[in-house]
Amino acid sequence: GIGKPLNDTDWAYGGDDAAVFETILEGRSGGMPKFGELVKEDEIWKIIAYIRSFYKGDSTKVVW
Repeated sequence: GIGKPLNDTDWAYGGDDAAVFETILEGRSGGMPKFGELVKEDEIWKIIAYIRSFYKGDSTKVVW
């Protein structure tokens, strides 16, 4: 209940892979802490792939 769903195309800071990577790495104001010091870059890409596996929406709206 803290954050927005990750299985849609509505992303506050951009839903493309680069934007999601930046969000995980550096965090965002308003509640998303940065994880760049805790998680390696290759692990961030694996997290993004995992998040993408939840998407069940319209494939024509995919931007990543």
